[in-house]
Amino acid sequence: MESVISFSEKVRLVFEQNKKAIDLPFFHSFPQNACESSVCFHAMLVREKFPNMQLEVVLGSNQMNDEHHYWLEVDGLAFDLTCDQFDGIYEPIYAQSEHLMATYFSRTLRFFFLVFLLRYLGNLVFVDLFSAVL
Repeated sequence: MESVISFSEKVRLVFEQNKKAIDLPFFHSFPQNACESSVCFHAMLVREKFPNMQLEVVLGSNQMNDEHHYWLEVDGLAFDLTCDQFDGIYEPIYAQSEHLMATYFSRTLRFFFLVFLLRYLGNLVFVDLFSAVL
């Protein structure tokens, strides 16, 4: 059986090879500024392939610099397909017990995968524009 790590490495490769064709916000510059979109689809794919694993999307924030970053936790282990956008980090994170930038992004919010997905899709399609017909 394929591991979550090798599966995530394949997902990262697909993202890299198809970043210009993936029509999502900021994805054209993957891994730069593509953390929210990529974590959403990475989580969806992991959920499909490994339905019994616990998934949480983490939003880390650095209040001093007004910077934010998303990553995925699978059964409590950090997976970050876009962390190499940051200085000093040269490869993605696969199954680390703690995110390499946990100190920098010290304020965190955690979302169950489905809650995050609904939030992401709501922002993506501008649900507020359609609220009058709902």
